[in-house]
Amino acid sequence: MNRAAILLDDYYYGMPRKDILAKLKIPLPPDHEQRILRDPGEISFLGYNWEELFYFDNDEALRQIILIRATRDGETFRSIQEELINSGWTPVSVEMDEATFDIFGLANRRDHEITNRELKEFGSQALEKNDSVTVYFFPAAFADKVLTDSKIKFWANAIDKAPENFCLLSFAADANNIKLSFTAPLLSRKAALKYGEKIKR
Repeated sequence: MNRAAILLDDYYYGMPRKDILAKLKIPLPPDHEQRILRDPGEISFLGYNWEELFYFDNDEALRQIILIRATRDGETFRSIQEELINSGWTPVSVEMDEATFDIFGLANRRDHEITNRELKEFGSQALEKNDSVTVYFFPAAFADKVLTDSKIKFWANAIDKAPENFCLLSFAADANNIKLSFTAPLLSRKAALKYGEKIKR
């Protein structure tokens, strides 16, 4: 497993459940339990306390980390989004029930100051009018590279250009919570194909 596929801190995609339990120093949950929960206050990220969920596959390997904060305050949402940008993430899409704002559809998409401002404004308006809003982020270095490729017209297609250890961050607000989700989509796709081949045998 590619240990460079870091999801959050030093937790990597495919990390064995037993290693995470040892690191967290928490009791062993029931066999094949596919998630571990850390209570609010145990983790601080971007200056806020979060509930933390680790999700595992049937082989007890880490597949996803989700941070949850029980609030839907618009100011908190905007503050966290700004901190994500300042810490090396580039927003590439805002999705809500009725519309999508995709940075790859903008003629001036390489002007970060303009695109980040437009994305944040769209996200703020979406948050006021919709029950659910999701903002997708790429690591800034990768975003800078693919935004120069004029052949890419949709943010999700850019992922095919990413290295295998690419990490995708989604930042979402629903009726009650704000959530940050860290995944490795290319490795997840590879694992799904491998599992599909396994069950066919």
